[in-house]
Amino acid sequence: MQLRLLSLFPICSIFSAFCDSPAQNVEIQEPNITSFAYPEGVDVSASNPEHIDWKALHIQFAYIKATEGTTYRNPKFSSQYTEAYKAGLIRGAYHFAHPDGKSGEEQARYFIEHGGGWSKDGKTLPGMVDLGADPHGKTCYGLSDAAMVKWIRAFVKEYRAKTSRRVTSTI
Repeated sequence: MQLRLLSLFPICSIFSAFCDSPAQNVEIQEPNITSFAYPEGVDVSASNPEHIDWKALHIQFAYIKATEGTTYRNPKFSSQYTEAYKAGLIRGAYHFAHPDGKSGEEQARYFIEHGGGWSKDGKTLPGMVDLGADPHGKTCYGLSDAAMVKWIRAFVKEYRAKTSRRVTSTI
């Protein structure tokens, strides 16, 4: 089973730059990681088993893929998400973005409606948006820089309006 290892650090600074600052060119500082270890976790999706031995992974958190675009829902999401919780992990859901498809608002709503919400239970991470490489190989999904920033702002604004949480990201 192949899992992508994640390290939890202030990745939301990327979205803060897009959403909280009027500046278009924002320098993002990398955290100094010389003497501090961040919690480790994984992200999983339908390509991973439905039932994962979470305790054997020796991790503190997991992000489970809930949705992609506005048409795909991970058929294993419910089991993976619930079992991670039962294993004592802090967990959250993520959405694989398709900025070249529906608007940021529409994709944020679809994500929230299908597992990407947030609950005040001390075990739920804010939703994460995966802005990974375009599966068709286009840079920035064929969008201009301004259009990509507009899409990200719309997603983040809608997610925060509906959940009161800031979304995190992976790129």
